[in-house]
Amino acid sequence: MRLQALANNVHTTSDLSTLAEGPNRRSTINPPTVPIISIPTSLSAGEYSNFAGGTDDATRRKHSFQHPTRGPALVILDPALAATTPDSIWLSTGIRAVDHCVETLCSTMGYDETDELAEKALGKLVPGLLRCKRDKGDLEARLDCQLGSVDAMAACTGGFHGRTVELGASHGIGHQVCPSSLTPN
Repeated sequence: MRLQALANNVHTTSDLSTLAEGPNRRSTINPPTVPIISIPTSLSAGEYSNFAGGTDDATRRKHSFQHPTRGPALVILDPALAATTPDSIWLSTGIRAVDHCVETLCSTMGYDETDELAEKALGKLVPGLLRCKRDKGDLEARLDCQLGSVDAMAACTGGFHGRTVELGASHGIGHQVCPSSLTPN
């Protein structure tokens, strides 16, 4: 969001709110011009989407930022760096990625491609999370979790094939339960 704010001469919280979805949204919003490089240290997989969310610290109001928001041009998965993430964040965002898979598989509006991605993701996430819980320094397990979160996000958003899955209550509830899913990109 900082780069979109920069591209739109935003300096205050109320200026930023004019970039969010809603009645105060500007009619013209410039896309960011500086490419973003992301090195994720959680399994939220927000870096694989072109939308962002954030909570105003003063009002606790949640805001959604969409087109022309852009995700990173490059995502670097570094399991050694991710090993510095506290277990509470690593494991809770991992369970959130598992939830994306389960919700994708349970969707009545799913597709074979999305189900295959969700199953592939679960095959990496579940054993990887269990191994990470036993040994925080298991870098292979961390990489499996990172790759699983990529597939989980692609499964529920249609990231590799363009078909989106209709998500249900679990997804909405998860945004309330898992604070890391509320952090801005």
